[in-house]
Amino acid sequence: MGEGKEFGFIIDYRGVLENLDHALDLYSSLPLFDAFDLDNILTDISTPIADLPQKHAVLWDTFKEVRNRRDVEEYHRVLWDDALRNRFYDRLSAFARSLALALSSVRFLEETPPGKIDRYRKDLKFFAKLRLSVKQRFAEVVDFGEYEPKIQKLLDTHVGTGEVEQITPLVNIFNKEAFALEVEKITGTAAKADTIAHRTQKAIREHMGEDPAFYKRFSQMLEETIRAFREERLNANQYLDRVNNISEAVINRTGDDIPKKLENRDVAKAYFGIIKDLLPPISASGPEADDIMATIALEVEKIIRKYRIVNWTGNIDIQNKMRNEMEDLIFNIKEHIALEVDFDTIDDIMDRCIDIAKVRTP
Repeated sequence: MGEGKEFGFIIDYRGVLENLDHALDLYSSLPLFDAFDLDNILTDISTPIADLPQKHAVLWDTFKEVRNRRDVEEYHRVLWDDALRNRFYDRLSAFARSLALALSSVRFLEETPPGKIDRYRKDLKFFAKLRLSVKQRFAEVVDFGEYEPKIQKLLDTHVGTGEVEQITPLVNIFNKEAFALEVEKITGTAAKADTIAHRTQKAIREHMGEDPAFYKRFSQMLEETIRAFREERLNANQYLDRVNNISEAVINRTGDDIPKKLENRDVAKAYFGIIKDLLPPISASGPEADDIMATIALEVEKIIRKYRIVNWTGNIDIQNKMRNEMEDLIFNIKEHIALEVDFDTIDDIMDRCIDIAKVRTP
């Protein structure tokens, strides 16, 4: 059986099953025969088709809290919960597979009232469209690959391009114009805000290694903003304003009070973020302390450039030379400003700066 398939069809046009019985008898007489291999090998399709009403009911049960079944936003809010959202995807897949099987059966088409079949088809259209919009809203990979080809054909036939938007790759927030056009097409303020928030979170995850301190800060801000909206501490308009501001800061790399000497030094900014996060308080205060840490960041950048060679990211000797010189740098500064910093913290700073360098300057 192919990957992702639960069953295949045997159509008995004329005596096929008799030949299959003969083949199975021969197989069972082989020395290495294991009776377990033949358990449930054949099932009358009427059995899984009989489960269709139950799978349809279970799918709808996902949204038992929805009061207005015409309000798509209510469905989306139910699916804020990640676990429930995944259950919805699984239940929709199970319903779609059963419906595909049912619509291939002449007996089902003859014995099932047309109104009921029409209801199944309409619900498939509705939930397939909902699934796509939810995946886009929460920045999930939109992939219908888990549907076997027969199910995909069912969707193409009974959903159609006029009913459900065609699958397109998620637009990256750094592609400003294209992303703005995508958001503009979305209906509802909360849906727009969620799309911006979750797409920005996706970008943060993808770029976290480039500047961990910067992206971690804005990731936390997004999480708090999303939570505030869901707890109704923000209305939809306030939510949209906040996530727009956070997204703009992430795109433009602004809003983190970087010392002037680090302007246009993006890699050094990333080192600065790590150093500032990990070093204990410096006796100097405010801008003066930041200036000292910015100096350390610029020196770290020089050290890594000094020893950087082809394929250095896999060269332990080169990395150790970088570490030795960075350690000397921190100890020299420590002596001059009476900085209380332990060896573990120094090791952590060096390791994280080298990790950033592996991403930014491989």
